[in-house]
Amino acid sequence: LAAQFARGGTDELENPKIFQTPEVVRSGGLSALKAFGKPVEILHKVKEKVFVA
Repeated sequence: LAAQFARGGTDELENPKIFQTPEVVRSGGLSALKAFGKPVEILHKVKEKVFVA
């Protein structure tokens, strides 16, 4: 997700097709996020960390 942000900024993180990008698919996609909790909550945490950095 950080690579998506680096490429296109905030718009890339809001892209509904973000889980279809090759990098995300190789990383396990939505299924991988579910292993850590609710995907929506995980995405919010990632976005917070990206914007703080």
